[in-house]
Amino acid sequence: MKIIVNFFVIGEKMDTFAVRINLTNSINLKPMRKLHTTMQALLLLVLTAGVFVGCRKGEDDPWLTLRGRKARMVGKWSVTSGMVSRGALFTANNGNQVVGTSSSRYSEKRVEQTNYYSTSQKDSTWTRSGDFSGSVEIFRDGTYKMTHTEIFKASGNIPELNNSVTITGYWSFTGGANDTRKREQLVLQEVSVVPAAGVASVNNNPVPSAIYNIRQLKSKEIVLDYTNDSSDALDTSREEWTWSLSE
Repeated sequence: MKIIVNFFVIGEKMDTFAVRINLTNSINLKPMRKLHTTMQALLLLVLTAGVFVGCRKGEDDPWLTLRGRKARMVGKWSVTSGMVSRGALFTANNGNQVVGTSSSRYSEKRVEQTNYYSTSQKDSTWTRSGDFSGSVEIFRDGTYKMTHTEIFKASGNIPELNNSVTITGYWSFTGGANDTRKREQLVLQEVSVVPAAGVASVNNNPVPSAIYNIRQLKSKEIVLDYTNDSSDALDTSREEWTWSLSE
């Protein structure tokens, strides 16, 4: 009996995998056919399991997939839920320390925001809600387009606020370092930022503006999170984002 195993790649950059197994026998006996079929199934299972499980990077990634990470990332994604929190401790011009926090929770069409501001003289808390929509289109050529619409209507002493913006730029996976594996993070580099109000900006020498941890990358669902800490002589701040998107 002779076993021929062919493993080959279909598609650009290992986007799709295929395995072909041929079993032949110079003795043509019917009882051997069942054995051949069983061996073929076992070999196929072992070979493909090693390939597909090896593609799992994020903690919530699928165990088995026929598509590579780039093929799964490319597409038009809409925000289904999200959370953004910001906190800062800074020193005002008069020398007093000020604490400020902002927390926003997003659904497909709405955003709910809670803000807190504290000084040595007083504490203030206010909430507001607004309309929201968010999407990002990831292109195979390494570019992306992100649209974020966030509009709060005027309420009492709080004026209307339009945080809408369209961003274009480049995207890539990280190469992996320290405890981070290859293609476990998504890098976004902003080139053009066009706000609904104000002046657009163009960066001809873009640098990474955000590096997201890819917690989950399925064919129809992505979960990303991001944390950024910064500090200097006067200020200390922290940002945390989590986004769930569907295609």
